[in-house]
Amino acid sequence: MLVSQRGGSITVPVILKACAVAFAGLPALAFAQAVPSQTGLGSRQASVTARVASGYEAIGIDVGGFTLFPTTTINTGYDTNIYASSRIEVADAFVTLAPRMTARSQWGRHRLSIVADANI
Repeated sequence: MLVSQRGGSITVPVILKACAVAFAGLPALAFAQAVPSQTGLGSRQASVTARVASGYEAIGIDVGGFTLFPTTTINTGYDTNIYASSRIEVADAFVTLAPRMTARSQWGRHRLSIVADANI
């Protein structure tokens, strides 16, 4: 039992109820301070090159509960010492093929993304 300044007493259940009411508003305060998504089209925090212009969004291939997003990147290069040898240096040009497949779920409650890629 706690004693107030007026000489009366405040019981422990009253204090617990007051704390419960005070803590009930904390989730709303935390939600108000949430950081906005940085991946959206209207995000001010994403750089211009990271944003996708409207009309250029990937459509994907609908496969059951997933959407497939296939991409392929082709790079070229040149190396003056392809074998990394200090005795004999051999120069050569090369081409790199990098296929990538991303599968994203279309579930309403959860999200699953599977990525498979290679560097050939």
